[in-house]
Amino acid sequence: MVGDPTVPFAFPLPRFAGVGVSIDRFHQSPHIALHFHPAYELVLVQRSSGRRLVGDVLHAYEHGDCVLVGPNLPHAWISADRGNDRGNPHATCSVALFTRESLGLELLARPELAAIDRLMSRARRGLAFPSDALAGIAAEFQQLSDASDAGGRLLRFLLLLHRLAAIAGAEPVVSSGYVMTRDEQDYRTLATILDHLRRNSQHAITLAEMARHCRVSVPTFTRFFRRMTGHSFIDYLNRWRIDQAGVQLRETSASILEISLRIGFPSLAHFNRQFRRWRGCAPREFRQREGRKADGSVTPAGVRSASRPVPCATSRPLRQ
Repeated sequence: MVGDPTVPFAFPLPRFAGVGVSIDRFHQSPHIALHFHPAYELVLVQRSSGRRLVGDVLHAYEHGDCVLVGPNLPHAWISADRGNDRGNPHATCSVALFTRESLGLELLARPELAAIDRLMSRARRGLAFPSDALAGIAAEFQQLSDASDAGGRLLRFLLLLHRLAAIAGAEPVVSSGYVMTRDEQDYRTLATILDHLRRNSQHAITLAEMARHCRVSVPTFTRFFRRMTGHSFIDYLNRWRIDQAGVQLRETSASILEISLRIGFPSLAHFNRQFRRWRGCAPREFRQREGRKADGSVTPAGVRSASRPVPCATSRPLRQ
């Protein structure tokens, strides 16, 4: 297998410069390339959709997705918004990076912060929070970004972690038996594959092409992709295209045929079948339920579950 050495993978510890937490906000096309680092990473997607890979689990994400990733756990958020070269002006993602040391080991050892200490221990397998319990979290992230002093930011962030620790229903993301035993080259190869798909999924892509891209045989490529993601390459490609279709049905007024051609389905009938397979409804029905209003809001109102996105009456997740 050949991975692109320019694809970022192992990131060094962020430079906190005495600040307890580093906050970043991404707009237009939130995309986090596959990588790992020794810090905890809290990711909140305010507006975007696509695929996230954490450890050995590949899952769809949509608005309201909130995940706490533990140290040295490989992860990526691959935004379907990138299907539009101009990006999505409404897409927003907030990311916080921190370590036990940057928050204060002695502080975390105090009994008053035992809930936060337990939260960080649980996050070593990744934690996905149910988005219907996250009301106000986006505003708290904004307050963190606006905090002018390090002390105020640290106190606000500890309150945010305390609130997350109290949420019932947060579930581990990676499987119970997951151990990061694969070498870095495997993840670098996977990062190269996912980036290639993200950039070229609107064109015809075959298993033979991807195998040549990785300089291996088709059977070897097929086994590698399933081993690394738990899913077949064809299922991933079709679901990725349907994710992009969902964004364009929500955000644009393009016809269904035009969207089908844009995302790589030359046959409208095949597109409709795949859309119904993965979304549980027809594209037209999806647009009626999820289409953007004139004021820029989306119907229906409310926040979807981060662990089980439900854009239509029934949504079909990728199966193992």
